[in-house]
Amino acid sequence: MHRKSNEIYTWIKRNAEKLHLEKIVFVAMLVGLLVLGISWLPQNSSSTLQSNTASTSRIAESLVHFARLVGGNDIKLSGEEKKRINILITGIGGEGHEGTQLTDAIMFASVDLEAKSIFGVSIPRDMLVPTHGSRAPGQWQKINAINAYEERANEISLRRGNPSSTDGAYATARWFEKTFAIPIDYYLRFDFTFFTRLIDDMGGIWVDVPNAFTDRLYPTQNFGYKTISFVQGPQLMDGETALMYVRSRHGNNGEGSDFARLKRQQLVISATLARLQSFSALASPKFITSTWENVAKHITTNLTIPEILRFAGIAVSWPRDGVQFLTLDDSRGNFLTATVASDGAAVLVPDIGSVKDISRLLLFLPELSKARLEQEEYPTEILIINGTLQTGLAQYAADQMTELGFKAEIAQGKGIIPEGIWINPMYTTEMRKNFWKHWWNVSEITTIDAISTRQNTKKSLNEYGVILVLGMQHAEDYRRILNNTSRYVRSWQEAQDARMERNNELNEQVLSNTTQNFIN
Repeated sequence: MHRKSNEIYTWIKRNAEKLHLEKIVFVAMLVGLLVLGISWLPQNSSSTLQSNTASTSRIAESLVHFARLVGGNDIKLSGEEKKRINILITGIGGEGHEGTQLTDAIMFASVDLEAKSIFGVSIPRDMLVPTHGSRAPGQWQKINAINAYEERANEISLRRGNPSSTDGAYATARWFEKTFAIPIDYYLRFDFTFFTRLIDDMGGIWVDVPNAFTDRLYPTQNFGYKTISFVQGPQLMDGETALMYVRSRHGNNGEGSDFARLKRQQLVISATLARLQSFSALASPKFITSTWENVAKHITTNLTIPEILRFAGIAVSWPRDGVQFLTLDDSRGNFLTATVASDGAAVLVPDIGSVKDISRLLLFLPELSKARLEQEEYPTEILIINGTLQTGLAQYAADQMTELGFKAEIAQGKGIIPEGIWINPMYTTEMRKNFWKHWWNVSEITTIDAISTRQNTKKSLNEYGVILVLGMQHAEDYRRILNNTSRYVRSWQEAQDARMERNNELNEQVLSNTTQNFIN
Protein backbone atom coordinates (compact mmCIF):
# COMPACT_ATOMS: atom_id res chain seq x y z
CA MET A 1 0.00 0.00 0.00
CA HIS A 2 2.88 2.37 0.83
CA ARG A 3 4.35 1.96 -2.65
CA LYS A 4 1.01 2.51 -4.38
CA SER A 5 0.24 5.60 -2.30
CA ASN A 6 3.60 6.98 -3.42
CA GLU A 7 2.49 6.46 -7.02
CA ILE A 8 -0.53 8.70 -6.42
CA TYR A 9 1.57 11.63 -5.24
CA THR A 10 4.07 11.11 -8.05
CA TRP A 11 1.27 11.00 -10.61
CA ILE A 12 -0.31 14.21 -9.22
CA LYS A 13 3.02 16.03 -9.35
CA ARG A 14 3.71 14.87 -12.92
CA ASN A 15 0.24 15.81 -14.18
CA ALA A 16 -0.37 18.98 -12.14
CA GLU A 17 -0.21 21.27 -15.16
CA LYS A 18 -2.62 19.11 -17.16
CA LEU A 19 -5.32 19.03 -14.48
CA HIS A 20 -7.43 21.77 -12.95
CA LEU A 21 -6.63 22.48 -9.31
CA GLU A 22 -10.05 21.29 -8.16
CA LYS A 23 -9.44 17.85 -9.70
CA ILE A 24 -6.12 17.56 -7.92
CA VAL A 25 -7.82 18.46 -4.66
CA PHE A 26 -10.54 15.94 -5.49
CA VAL A 27 -7.94 13.17 -5.59
CA ALA A 28 -7.00 14.14 -2.07
CA MET A 29 -10.68 14.20 -1.09
CA LEU A 30 -11.24 10.72 -2.53
CA VAL A 31 -8.23 9.39 -0.65
CA GLY A 32 -9.61 11.06 2.46
CA LEU A 33 -13.00 9.46 2.07
CA LEU A 34 -11.34 6.12 1.42
CA VAL A 35 -9.20 6.26 4.53
CA LEU A 36 -12.17 7.43 6.60
CA GLY A 37 -14.29 4.63 5.17
CA ILE A 38 -11.66 2.02 6.04
CA SER A 39 -11.52 3.29 9.60
CA TRP A 40 -15.32 2.93 9.83
CA LEU A 41 -15.41 -0.73 8.81
CA PRO A 42 -16.48 -3.21 11.49
CA GLN A 43 -13.98 -5.60 13.07
CA ASN A 44 -15.06 -8.55 10.91
CA SER A 45 -14.25 -6.78 7.64
CA SER A 46 -11.77 -7.95 5.07
CA SER A 47 -8.43 -9.03 6.54
CA THR A 48 -6.72 -7.09 3.77
CA LEU A 49 -8.24 -3.89 5.10
CA GLN A 50 -7.40 -4.80 8.68
CA SER A 51 -3.67 -4.96 7.99
CA ASN A 52 -3.13 -1.39 6.85
CA THR A 53 -2.99 0.57 10.12
CA ALA A 54 0.76 1.19 10.07
CA SER A 55 0.90 2.17 6.41
CA THR A 56 -1.91 4.73 6.76
CA SER A 57 0.03 6.98 9.16
CA ARG A 58 1.85 8.69 6.29
CA ILE A 59 -1.45 9.18 4.47
CA ALA A 60 -2.97 10.73 7.60
CA GLU A 61 -0.15 13.29 7.72
CA SER A 62 -0.63 14.02 4.02
CA LEU A 63 -4.36 14.51 4.50
CA VAL A 64 -3.79 17.11 7.19
CA HIS A 65 -1.26 18.83 4.92
CA PHE A 66 -3.73 18.82 2.00
CA ALA A 67 -6.43 20.21 4.29
CA ARG A 68 -4.24 23.13 5.29
CA LEU A 69 -3.25 23.71 1.68
CA VAL A 70 -6.83 24.06 0.41
CA GLY A 71 -8.54 25.48 3.49
CA GLY A 72 -6.01 27.35 5.61
CA ASN A 73 -4.48 26.45 8.96
CA ASP A 74 -7.52 27.02 11.18
CA ILE A 75 -9.74 24.16 10.06
CA LYS A 76 -12.28 23.18 12.72
CA LEU A 77 -15.01 20.62 12.28
CA SER A 78 -18.51 21.45 13.40
CA GLY A 79 -18.97 19.73 16.76
CA GLU A 80 -15.23 19.36 17.30
CA GLU A 81 -15.20 21.64 20.37
CA LYS A 82 -17.85 19.56 22.14
CA LYS A 83 -15.97 16.38 21.13
CA ARG A 84 -18.98 14.89 19.31
CA ILE A 85 -19.84 15.10 15.62
CA ASN A 86 -23.20 13.88 14.29
CA ILE A 87 -23.59 12.93 10.64
CA LEU A 88 -26.77 12.00 8.75
CA ILE A 89 -26.15 9.79 5.70
CA THR A 90 -29.01 9.14 3.27
CA GLY A 91 -29.32 7.33 -0.05
CA ILE A 92 -31.99 7.87 -2.72
CA GLY A 93 -32.85 5.98 -5.89
CA GLY A 94 -32.18 8.89 -8.23
CA GLU A 95 -33.10 9.19 -11.90
CA GLY A 96 -34.19 6.00 -13.63
CA HIS A 97 -35.26 4.26 -10.44
CA GLU A 98 -38.61 3.72 -8.82
CA GLY A 99 -39.33 6.40 -6.20
CA THR A 100 -36.64 8.75 -7.53
CA GLN A 101 -36.44 11.04 -4.49
CA LEU A 102 -37.56 8.60 -1.79
CA THR A 103 -34.86 7.80 0.75
CA ASP A 104 -33.82 4.14 0.58
CA ALA A 105 -31.03 4.20 3.17
CA ILE A 106 -30.79 6.27 6.37
CA MET A 107 -27.95 6.14 8.90
CA PHE A 108 -27.26 8.41 11.86
CA ALA A 109 -23.59 8.30 12.86
CA SER A 110 -22.26 9.77 16.09
CA VAL A 111 -18.49 10.34 16.19
CA ASP A 112 -16.96 10.59 19.67
CA LEU A 113 -13.63 12.39 19.26
CA GLU A 114 -12.64 11.91 22.89
CA ALA A 115 -13.24 8.15 23.00
CA LYS A 116 -12.11 7.70 19.35
CA SER A 117 -15.25 5.74 18.51
CA ILE A 118 -18.09 5.80 16.00
CA PHE A 119 -21.61 4.54 16.59
CA GLY A 120 -23.95 4.16 13.61
CA VAL A 121 -27.71 3.61 13.85
CA SER A 122 -29.54 2.37 10.73
CA ILE A 123 -33.11 3.64 10.58
CA PRO A 124 -35.70 1.75 8.48
CA ARG A 125 -37.19 3.74 5.64
CA ASP A 126 -40.73 2.59 6.54
CA MET A 127 -40.66 4.13 10.01
CA LEU A 128 -43.49 6.59 10.71
CA VAL A 129 -42.47 9.96 12.14
CA PRO A 130 -44.34 13.21 12.95
CA THR A 131 -44.66 16.01 10.41
CA HIS A 132 -43.61 19.62 11.04
CA GLY A 133 -44.35 23.08 9.70
CA SER A 134 -47.05 23.72 7.14
CA ARG A 135 -47.23 20.12 5.86
CA ALA A 136 -50.10 18.51 7.84
CA PRO A 137 -48.77 19.43 11.31
CA GLY A 138 -49.51 16.85 13.98
CA GLN A 139 -49.76 14.01 11.43
CA TRP A 140 -47.38 11.14 10.72
CA GLN A 141 -45.50 10.19 7.57
CA LYS A 142 -42.85 7.73 6.40
CA ILE A 143 -39.37 8.96 7.16
CA ASN A 144 -38.27 8.19 3.59
CA ALA A 145 -40.69 10.78 2.14
CA ILE A 146 -39.10 13.91 3.65
CA ASN A 147 -36.47 14.37 0.94
CA ALA A 148 -39.09 13.78 -1.79
CA TYR A 149 -41.48 16.37 -0.32
CA GLU A 150 -38.78 19.03 -0.20
CA GLU A 151 -37.50 18.31 -3.71
CA ARG A 152 -41.08 18.47 -5.03
CA ALA A 153 -41.64 21.80 -3.26
CA ASN A 154 -38.41 23.13 -4.76
CA GLU A 155 -39.52 22.04 -8.22
CA ILE A 156 -42.82 23.94 -7.85
CA SER A 157 -41.01 27.03 -6.52
CA LEU A 158 -38.60 26.95 -9.46
CA ARG A 159 -41.49 26.85 -11.94
CA ARG A 160 -42.94 29.92 -10.24
CA GLY A 161 -39.64 31.75 -10.60
CA ASN A 162 -38.76 31.56 -6.92
CA PRO A 163 -35.94 28.98 -6.62
CA SER A 164 -35.22 27.65 -3.14
CA SER A 165 -31.82 28.04 -1.50
CA THR A 166 -32.09 24.61 0.17
CA ASP A 167 -32.57 21.04 -1.03
CA GLY A 168 -33.94 17.73 0.20
CA ALA A 169 -30.67 16.70 1.86
CA TYR A 170 -30.53 19.90 3.91
CA ALA A 171 -34.26 19.74 4.74
CA THR A 172 -33.97 16.11 5.90
CA ALA A 173 -31.08 17.00 8.22
CA ARG A 174 -32.97 19.97 9.71
CA TRP A 175 -36.14 17.87 10.09
CA PHE A 176 -34.10 15.13 11.81
CA GLU A 177 -32.77 17.70 14.28
CA LYS A 178 -36.24 18.96 15.16
CA THR A 179 -37.86 15.53 15.41
CA PHE A 180 -35.24 13.75 17.48
CA ALA A 181 -33.90 16.82 19.35
CA ILE A 182 -30.35 15.99 18.27
CA PRO A 183 -27.97 18.34 16.38
CA ILE A 184 -26.79 17.30 12.90
CA ASP A 185 -23.37 18.76 12.10
CA TYR A 186 -23.01 17.27 8.63
CA TYR A 187 -25.22 15.54 6.08
CA LEU A 188 -24.38 13.50 2.99
CA ARG A 189 -26.88 12.28 0.39
CA PHE A 190 -26.01 10.03 -2.54
CA ASP A 191 -28.05 8.31 -5.23
CA PHE A 192 -27.56 4.79 -6.48
CA THR A 193 -26.22 5.92 -9.85
CA PHE A 194 -23.11 7.10 -8.00
CA PHE A 195 -22.44 3.61 -6.67
CA THR A 196 -23.24 1.75 -9.89
CA ARG A 197 -20.93 4.00 -11.93
CA LEU A 198 -18.19 3.88 -9.31
CA ILE A 199 -18.35 0.08 -9.23
CA ASP A 200 -18.31 -0.15 -13.04
CA ASP A 201 -15.38 2.28 -13.27
CA MET A 202 -13.43 0.03 -10.92
CA GLY A 203 -14.19 -3.08 -12.96
CA GLY A 204 -16.67 -4.52 -10.46
CA ILE A 205 -16.51 -5.64 -6.84
CA TRP A 206 -16.27 -9.02 -5.14
CA VAL A 207 -19.15 -9.72 -2.76
CA ASP A 208 -19.34 -12.83 -0.57
CA VAL A 209 -23.09 -13.54 -0.60
CA PRO A 210 -24.07 -15.29 2.68
CA ASN A 211 -27.54 -16.46 1.60
CA ALA A 212 -28.79 -17.61 -1.81
CA PHE A 213 -32.21 -16.17 -2.72
CA THR A 214 -34.64 -15.53 -5.57
CA ASP A 215 -36.86 -12.46 -5.97
CA ARG A 216 -39.62 -12.82 -8.58
CA LEU A 217 -40.99 -9.33 -7.95
CA TYR A 218 -38.01 -7.08 -8.60
CA PRO A 219 -39.38 -3.84 -10.15
CA THR A 220 -38.32 -2.77 -13.63
CA GLN A 221 -38.12 0.77 -15.04
CA ASN A 222 -41.29 0.20 -17.10
CA PHE A 223 -43.25 -0.57 -13.88
CA GLY A 224 -43.22 -4.32 -14.44
CA TYR A 225 -41.43 -7.13 -12.63
CA LYS A 226 -38.55 -9.47 -13.33
CA THR A 227 -36.94 -12.41 -11.55
CA ILE A 228 -33.46 -12.06 -10.06
CA SER A 229 -31.42 -14.71 -8.25
CA PHE A 230 -28.18 -14.82 -6.28
CA VAL A 231 -26.18 -17.90 -5.33
CA GLN A 232 -24.25 -18.27 -2.10
CA GLY A 233 -20.54 -17.49 -2.08
CA PRO A 234 -18.04 -14.98 -3.53
CA GLN A 235 -18.97 -13.43 -6.88
CA LEU A 236 -17.91 -10.53 -9.05
CA MET A 237 -20.71 -7.95 -9.41
CA ASP A 238 -20.96 -5.05 -11.81
CA GLY A 239 -22.78 -1.88 -10.72
CA GLU A 240 -26.25 -2.94 -11.87
CA THR A 241 -25.97 -6.38 -10.26
CA ALA A 242 -24.79 -4.86 -6.97
CA LEU A 243 -27.72 -2.43 -7.08
CA MET A 244 -30.22 -5.27 -7.56
CA TYR A 245 -28.57 -7.14 -4.70
CA VAL A 246 -29.04 -4.27 -2.23
CA ARG A 247 -32.50 -3.16 -3.41
CA SER A 248 -34.27 -6.54 -3.56
CA ARG A 249 -37.27 -6.56 -1.18
CA HIS A 250 -39.17 -9.79 -1.99
CA GLY A 251 -36.49 -12.47 -1.83
CA ASN A 252 -37.02 -15.89 -0.29
CA ASN A 253 -34.74 -17.66 2.22
CA GLY A 254 -35.09 -14.87 4.83
CA GLU A 255 -34.05 -12.09 2.43
CA GLY A 256 -37.47 -10.45 2.02
CA SER A 257 -37.28 -7.82 4.77
CA ASP A 258 -35.89 -4.29 4.91
CA PHE A 259 -33.59 -5.42 7.72
CA ALA A 260 -32.02 -8.10 5.50
CA ARG A 261 -31.63 -5.44 2.83
CA LEU A 262 -29.77 -3.15 5.26
CA LYS A 263 -27.26 -5.94 5.90
CA ARG A 264 -26.76 -6.45 2.16
CA GLN A 265 -26.11 -2.73 1.78
CA GLN A 266 -23.34 -2.97 4.39
CA LEU A 267 -21.78 -5.90 2.49
CA VAL A 268 -21.68 -3.93 -0.78
CA ILE A 269 -20.24 -0.82 0.90
CA SER A 270 -17.49 -2.93 2.50
CA ALA A 271 -16.74 -4.60 -0.84
CA THR A 272 -16.56 -1.21 -2.57
CA LEU A 273 -14.10 0.09 0.00
CA ALA A 274 -12.04 -3.08 -0.33
CA ARG A 275 -11.79 -2.52 -4.09
CA LEU A 276 -10.88 1.14 -3.70
CA GLN A 277 -8.31 0.29 -1.07
CA SER A 278 -5.96 -1.13 -3.68
CA PHE A 279 -5.43 2.45 -4.90
CA SER A 280 -4.66 1.13 -8.39
CA ALA A 281 -7.71 2.91 -9.79
CA LEU A 282 -6.64 6.19 -8.21
CA ALA A 283 -3.54 6.28 -10.39
CA SER A 284 -5.71 6.43 -13.51
CA PRO A 285 -6.54 9.90 -14.93
CA LYS A 286 -9.59 8.36 -16.67
CA PHE A 287 -10.92 7.02 -13.36
CA ILE A 288 -10.32 10.34 -11.58
CA THR A 289 -12.13 12.34 -14.29
CA SER A 290 -15.04 9.92 -14.38
CA THR A 291 -15.41 9.83 -10.61
CA TRP A 292 -15.09 13.61 -10.37
CA GLU A 293 -18.08 14.00 -12.67
CA ASN A 294 -19.92 11.23 -10.84
CA VAL A 295 -19.53 12.93 -7.44
CA ALA A 296 -20.51 16.33 -8.81
CA LYS A 297 -23.78 14.95 -10.21
CA HIS A 298 -24.79 12.41 -7.60
CA ILE A 299 -23.61 13.49 -4.12
CA THR A 300 -25.01 16.34 -2.01
CA THR A 301 -23.25 17.33 1.21
CA ASN A 302 -22.35 20.31 3.40
CA LEU A 303 -18.89 18.82 4.02
CA THR A 304 -16.10 20.83 2.41
CA ILE A 305 -12.97 19.22 1.00
CA PRO A 306 -10.76 20.55 3.85
CA GLU A 307 -13.25 19.18 6.41
CA ILE A 308 -13.28 15.74 4.77
CA LEU A 309 -9.50 15.66 4.77
CA ARG A 310 -9.25 16.78 8.39
CA PHE A 311 -11.89 14.26 9.42
CA ALA A 312 -10.04 11.45 7.65
CA GLY A 313 -6.70 12.54 9.10
CA ILE A 314 -8.17 12.36 12.62
CA ALA A 315 -10.04 9.06 12.29
CA VAL A 316 -7.55 6.99 10.31
CA SER A 317 -5.54 5.95 13.39
CA TRP A 318 -8.55 5.08 15.57
CA PRO A 319 -8.95 1.50 16.85
CA ARG A 320 -11.37 -0.53 14.73
CA ASP A 321 -13.05 -2.08 17.77
CA GLY A 322 -14.40 1.40 18.48
CA VAL A 323 -16.82 1.12 15.55
CA GLN A 324 -20.30 -0.11 16.52
CA PHE A 325 -23.60 -0.44 14.66
CA LEU A 326 -27.22 -0.82 15.67
CA THR A 327 -30.27 -1.35 13.46
CA LEU A 328 -33.71 -0.27 14.65
CA ASP A 329 -36.29 -2.94 13.84
CA ASP A 330 -39.48 -4.56 15.10
CA SER A 331 -37.88 -7.21 17.32
CA ARG A 332 -39.14 -7.12 20.90
CA GLY A 333 -37.49 -4.32 22.86
CA ASN A 334 -35.99 -2.61 19.81
CA PHE A 335 -38.26 0.47 19.86
CA LEU A 336 -40.41 -0.27 16.77
CA THR A 337 -43.53 -2.31 15.98
CA ALA A 338 -44.69 -3.41 12.51
CA THR A 339 -48.21 -2.35 11.51
CA VAL A 340 -50.16 -0.95 8.57
CA ALA A 341 -51.09 2.65 7.75
CA SER A 342 -54.58 3.84 6.82
CA ASP A 343 -53.66 3.60 3.12
CA GLY A 344 -52.64 -0.05 3.52
CA ALA A 345 -48.88 0.58 3.42
CA ALA A 346 -46.62 -1.52 5.65
CA VAL A 347 -45.00 0.77 8.24
CA LEU A 348 -43.02 0.70 11.48
CA VAL A 349 -44.17 2.80 14.43
CA PRO A 350 -42.45 3.69 17.73
CA ASP A 351 -43.49 1.29 20.50
CA ILE A 352 -44.55 4.05 22.88
CA GLY A 353 -46.45 6.08 20.26
CA SER A 354 -43.78 8.81 20.10
CA VAL A 355 -40.12 9.13 19.12
CA LYS A 356 -39.06 9.94 22.71
CA ASP A 357 -37.21 6.66 23.30
CA ILE A 358 -35.43 6.84 19.93
CA SER A 359 -34.40 10.45 20.65
CA ARG A 360 -32.97 9.30 23.95
CA LEU A 361 -31.09 6.48 22.22
CA LEU A 362 -29.47 8.90 19.73
CA LEU A 363 -28.65 11.37 22.50
CA PHE A 364 -26.93 8.75 24.66
CA LEU A 365 -25.02 6.98 21.88
CA PRO A 366 -21.55 8.00 23.17
CA GLU A 367 -22.45 6.82 26.69
CA LEU A 368 -23.99 3.62 25.29
CA SER A 369 -20.84 3.01 23.25
CA LYS A 370 -18.61 3.33 26.32
CA ALA A 371 -20.87 1.06 28.38
CA ARG A 372 -20.82 -1.62 25.66
CA LEU A 373 -17.03 -1.45 25.33
CA GLU A 374 -16.65 -1.78 29.10
CA GLN A 375 -19.06 -4.71 29.01
CA GLU A 376 -16.60 -6.47 26.68
CA GLU A 377 -13.66 -5.65 28.95
CA TYR A 378 -15.43 -6.52 32.22
CA PRO A 379 -18.14 -9.09 31.34
CA THR A 380 -20.93 -8.76 33.89
CA GLU A 381 -24.63 -9.50 33.81
CA ILE A 382 -27.43 -7.05 34.48
CA LEU A 383 -30.11 -8.19 36.89
CA ILE A 384 -33.49 -6.61 36.16
CA ILE A 385 -36.03 -6.88 38.99
CA ASN A 386 -39.70 -6.15 38.55
CA GLY A 387 -40.58 -4.04 41.57
CA THR A 388 -44.26 -3.86 40.55
CA LEU A 389 -47.13 -6.26 39.93
CA GLN A 390 -47.12 -5.61 36.15
CA THR A 391 -46.39 -8.94 34.46
CA GLY A 392 -43.89 -8.96 31.59
CA LEU A 393 -42.22 -5.68 32.59
CA ALA A 394 -38.80 -7.11 33.49
CA GLN A 395 -38.70 -9.33 30.38
CA TYR A 396 -39.39 -6.38 28.09
CA ALA A 397 -36.58 -4.38 29.73
CA ALA A 398 -34.25 -7.38 29.42
CA ASP A 399 -35.12 -7.73 25.72
CA GLN A 400 -34.25 -4.08 25.18
CA MET A 401 -30.91 -4.47 26.97
CA THR A 402 -30.15 -7.52 24.83
CA GLU A 403 -30.89 -5.53 21.66
CA LEU A 404 -28.48 -2.84 22.88
CA GLY A 405 -25.73 -5.41 23.39
CA PHE A 406 -25.88 -6.37 27.07
CA LYS A 407 -26.48 -9.63 28.97
CA ALA A 408 -29.55 -9.46 31.19
CA GLU A 409 -31.27 -11.72 33.73
CA ILE A 410 -34.71 -11.09 35.22
CA ALA A 411 -36.31 -11.67 38.62
CA GLN A 412 -39.57 -10.75 40.39
CA GLY A 413 -39.31 -8.61 43.50
CA LYS A 414 -41.00 -9.53 46.78
CA GLY A 415 -44.01 -7.26 46.58
CA ILE A 416 -43.70 -3.56 45.66
CA ILE A 417 -40.07 -2.39 45.76
CA PRO A 418 -38.99 1.26 45.28
CA GLU A 419 -37.35 1.80 41.89
CA GLY A 420 -33.66 2.49 41.60
CA ILE A 421 -30.36 1.13 40.33
CA TRP A 422 -27.37 -0.37 42.10
CA ILE A 423 -24.09 -0.31 40.20
CA ASN A 424 -21.25 -2.53 41.34
CA PRO A 425 -18.19 -0.30 41.94
CA MET A 426 -15.87 -3.25 41.26
CA TYR A 427 -16.90 -3.50 37.60
CA THR A 428 -18.17 -0.07 36.62
CA THR A 429 -16.47 3.26 35.92
CA GLU A 430 -18.10 6.61 36.62
CA MET A 431 -18.80 7.04 32.91
CA ARG A 432 -20.68 3.76 32.67
CA LYS A 433 -22.51 4.54 35.92
CA ASN A 434 -23.86 7.78 34.40
CA PHE A 435 -25.23 5.90 31.41
CA TRP A 436 -27.23 3.47 33.49
CA LYS A 437 -28.72 6.17 35.73
CA HIS A 438 -29.62 8.45 32.83
CA TRP A 439 -30.91 5.70 30.54
CA TRP A 440 -33.43 4.39 33.08
CA ASN A 441 -34.01 7.78 34.71
CA VAL A 442 -33.67 6.39 38.24
CA SER A 443 -31.74 7.27 41.37
CA GLU A 444 -28.73 5.28 42.49
CA ILE A 445 -29.14 2.75 45.28
CA THR A 446 -26.11 2.81 47.55
CA THR A 447 -26.77 -0.55 49.21
CA ILE A 448 -28.41 -3.80 48.09
CA ASP A 449 -29.55 -4.78 51.56
CA ALA A 450 -33.14 -3.71 50.86
CA ILE A 451 -33.35 -5.62 47.56
CA SER A 452 -34.99 -9.04 47.67
CA THR A 453 -36.46 -11.34 45.03
CA ARG A 454 -39.10 -14.06 45.05
CA GLN A 455 -36.83 -16.65 43.44
CA ASN A 456 -33.15 -17.47 43.69
CA THR A 457 -30.90 -15.71 41.19
CA LYS A 458 -28.02 -17.37 39.33
CA LYS A 459 -25.52 -15.79 41.73
CA SER A 460 -25.48 -13.58 44.78
CA LEU A 461 -26.65 -9.99 44.26
CA ASN A 462 -23.24 -8.41 44.87
CA GLU A 463 -21.78 -10.40 41.95
CA TYR A 464 -23.92 -8.60 39.33
CA GLY A 465 -22.51 -5.58 37.53
CA VAL A 466 -25.83 -3.69 37.57
CA ILE A 467 -29.09 -4.33 39.43
CA LEU A 468 -32.08 -2.40 38.11
CA VAL A 469 -35.34 -2.27 40.05
CA LEU A 470 -38.22 -1.20 37.81
CA GLY A 471 -40.95 0.90 39.43
CA MET A 472 -44.44 2.26 38.82
CA GLN A 473 -43.35 4.76 36.13
CA HIS A 474 -41.73 1.97 34.14
CA ALA A 475 -44.91 -0.10 34.52
CA GLU A 476 -47.02 2.79 33.21
CA ASP A 477 -44.76 3.18 30.15
CA TYR A 478 -44.92 -0.56 29.52
CA ARG A 479 -48.74 -0.61 29.68
CA ARG A 480 -48.81 2.14 27.07
CA ILE A 481 -46.50 0.05 24.87
CA LEU A 482 -48.76 -2.98 25.31
CA ASN A 483 -51.84 -0.99 24.31
CA ASN A 484 -50.12 0.44 21.24
CA THR A 485 -48.46 -2.76 20.06
CA SER A 486 -51.64 -4.81 20.57
CA ARG A 487 -53.49 -2.50 18.21
CA TYR A 488 -50.54 -2.38 15.78
CA VAL A 489 -50.11 -6.17 15.69
CA ARG A 490 -53.79 -6.78 14.91
CA SER A 491 -53.62 -4.34 11.99
CA TRP A 492 -50.29 -5.80 10.89
CA GLN A 493 -51.57 -9.37 10.80
CA GLU A 494 -54.55 -8.35 8.67
CA ALA A 495 -52.24 -6.45 6.31
CA GLN A 496 -49.78 -9.35 6.13
CA ASP A 497 -52.56 -11.73 5.14
CA ALA A 498 -53.69 -9.34 2.40
CA ARG A 499 -50.09 -8.78 1.25
CA MET A 500 -49.42 -12.52 1.13
CA GLU A 501 -52.52 -13.02 -1.01
CA ARG A 502 -51.44 -10.19 -3.33
CA ASN A 503 -47.88 -11.56 -3.65
CA ASN A 504 -49.25 -15.00 -4.50
CA GLU A 505 -51.40 -13.45 -7.23
CA LEU A 506 -48.39 -11.54 -8.64
CA ASN A 507 -46.20 -14.65 -8.53
CA GLU A 508 -48.85 -16.64 -10.39
CA GLN A 509 -49.12 -13.85 -12.96
CA VAL A 510 -45.34 -13.73 -13.46
CA LEU A 511 -45.14 -17.52 -13.87
CA SER A 512 -48.11 -17.50 -16.25
CA ASN A 513 -46.57 -14.78 -18.42
CA THR A 514 -43.23 -16.60 -18.46
CA THR A 515 -44.90 -19.84 -19.52
CA GLN A 516 -46.93 -18.09 -22.23
CA ASN A 517 -43.81 -16.37 -23.63
CA PHE A 518 -42.02 -19.73 -23.74
CA ILE A 519 -44.93 -21.33 -25.63
CA ASN A 520 -45.07 -18.47 -28.12
